[in-house]
Amino acid sequence: MKYFEIIKEGFRLANKNLAVLLTQVLAGVVMLFFFLLITVIFVAIAIGSVPNLNLQTLSADNLSGLVQTSLTLVALGVLFVIIFMLIAAFITAFVHSGNLGCMLKTARKEARGFTTGEFFASGGRSVWSMLGLYIIWGIVTLFAAFAFGAIGTVGYQAVLSPLMDAGRRVLAFALGVPFILSLLLGGLLFLFLVYAGWTFSAIILVGEGYGASSALGASYRFIKKNFWDALLFALLMFALVFFANIAWNILTMPFHITKDTSPSVAIGLLPVVLFGLLLQMYIGLIARSGFVVFYIDRTTPPAPVNAGLEAPSDIISGPENTPESPRDTMPPQENSTV
Repeated sequence: MKYFEIIKEGFRLANKNLAVLLTQVLAGVVMLFFFLLITVIFVAIAIGSVPNLNLQTLSADNLSGLVQTSLTLVALGVLFVIIFMLIAAFITAFVHSGNLGCMLKTARKEARGFTTGEFFASGGRSVWSMLGLYIIWGIVTLFAAFAFGAIGTVGYQAVLSPLMDAGRRVLAFALGVPFILSLLLGGLLFLFLVYAGWTFSAIILVGEGYGASSALGASYRFIKKNFWDALLFALLMFALVFFANIAWNILTMPFHITKDTSPSVAIGLLPVVLFGLLLQMYIGLIARSGFVVFYIDRTTPPAPVNAGLEAPSDIISGPENTPESPRDTMPPQENSTV
């Protein structure tokens, strides 16, 4: 299929799976509940742990106990943050896997749309692999950011800065412009690999039942085989999402809530804000649906040329139904000798 046809099919696929937006909203509510619960528990522990202080009778022992209590609370706060991050990652991975499972089933014509059974089945089957994929892509992103930062810093400190200090600004400019352009192109290429590679690896993980590392390798092979095709499609989807969000922000600019907005006006603008959030989520759903359709279209082998055609009657009928040929009806001839 061409790109425009893929986008139309992705739009139809998104409309058949609008319940995906509901699962995302519910996931956000559940994570907010856990955040508030952990915060309340931490505050209660902190209030119960801090001793009653009297600055006039503050002794060295009391000061030492205060320091130990503070360090304990800091460690406990870090532990609670890690617990919340793990809970949020698990919920996100489960919802992500379940939604992709429903979208893949629908795109493959195996279901008419979102179903709770497929959502929980795909989520439970792929949640741990999806968590592993999160970790791998997080490590890759951090390593790449560190590498780009190190290359930029070393290039500036070791080459460009000494040249400018020595008064050779023309040479520094001649070397600096290609250097910066190379970093920008490398960064854009990396963003494409993250955007497309992450999306396709998640689709492959759920759709093919792979583990995290296997899905990452399969997505790499898929992108390598369809590099320019995948690059152009990813850029197209990124541009559609970007400009759609920009257009919505421009249209709703007079309705933005700022620090100077009165509480009554802010409450009145809350439906507009919520509608904008849902619209952005819907645009993201269309983009994911487009990637699902693109992957299925590029990995589905073409149908056979004669598929669906009826075979000729003389091929379908067996030997017993085949009319006798003239050769079979002729009487046998006697052999003659000369």
